[in-house]
Formats: sequence, C-alpha cells, structure tokens
Amino acid sequence: MRADGAGFGRHTAAEGGSDVRFTPGAILLLIAVILFLAAAFKVNLGSLDLVTLGLAAFAGSFLLGKAM
Repeated sequence: MRADGAGFGRHTAAEGGSDVRFTPGAILLLIAVILFLAAAFKVNLGSLDLVTLGLAAFAGSFLLGKAM
C-alpha cells in the first residue's frame, strides 16, 4: 500500500476513469428502487399503485438488459 493512497479508486478521466454506463435497463432499475421506497414510506399518488409500477419497471429493466 502506498502512503499517498494511490491506486484506491482515485482515477481521473485521463487515467481511465470509471466505466459507469446509464443504460436504459439501469435507469429502469433505479426507477424501480425509487418506486419501491416511495411505496414503503406510504407516499400517496392518487390512484397509482407504486408497487405495481415498481414491478413493471423492474421487469422492464431485465427485458431491456437482455435485448441490448
């Protein structure tokens, strides 16, 4: 281990940076998590069922992940 902490995730874009990609499947998975959390905290959006929307986003993320 180096004393300056080099090599522990401190990369600049010129050195390679991170390979984070926001694919449509990843975005839908993030939306699903947000919807499930909103449902868990009993957020009311009228007649919309957040658990159903979360499940649809979760399923869609896997369908898009397999298609791409």
